[in-house]
Amino acid sequence: MKNIFIQPNGGLCNRLRFICSYLKELMETKKYENTNIYIVWVVNEACNGKLEDYIQQIPNVYFIKKKENLHIDIFSSSIVKSQINKNFLQNIPLKLNDSIYKKIKFIINKLENNYISLHIRKTDLEYYMIKNRNQKIMYNDFIKYIKENKGKKVYLATDNEETQKKFKKKFKNRVYVFKDIESSTKLRQTNLEHTIIDLFICGLSNKFMGTKKSSFSCFIKLIFNLFIKKNPLKNLKTFHWIK
Repeated sequence: MKNIFIQPNGGLCNRLRFICSYLKELMETKKYENTNIYIVWVVNEACNGKLEDYIQQIPNVYFIKKKENLHIDIFSSSIVKSQINKNFLQNIPLKLNDSIYKKIKFIINKLENNYISLHIRKTDLEYYMIKNRNQKIMYNDFIKYIKENKGKKVYLATDNEETQKKFKKKFKNRVYVFKDIESSTKLRQTNLEHTIIDLFICGLSNKFMGTKKSSFSCFIKLIFNLFIKKNPLKNLKTFHWIK
């Protein structure tokens, strides 16, 4: 068996895109079964928790802590080149553990298994967009999207307390969130559990609208595009081992 040490960088979805696309490349080149992949997972402000706490064991994949003098073969926050423009989540054994699977299932049931979703990223991404591209995230586009889907329940994923309050006030009982965001000066205003729940509930929704240039929205679309028929509860089972 060959041992490979990789360190994904950036926020959760930058890390997931690199890990999943790398595993997919190993599978396509028939190297996966003969490789042990050691993932050096660093908890920091950009990603404030451990992925291994929320997913089941991926075959041949091991999460380890960063150690001095450890040789790391690949540092990356990008999609592996061979997987760009592909849905590299197809057949990747990424499975949620029982605890978070049940929380996602509970919320989808509250949404009556038929809902739209939106991801509104504010904080650091909007600052980058204004500074470098003279662009701004427009609330009105998301408000229009909700109004166009009259009568549908709405799941809102956001990293911003102000955004959450604004949409819950405007649309009241139509808008669902995992939990209310508390005021914070931190880069990440939600913990990793909240982030993963948002990711999958949006990805499994019947319709989705995201934020341009956001890796989180891009990863949601990868999940969303796995399924032709939109049945959130049925499709959720794809991300859980059947016991």
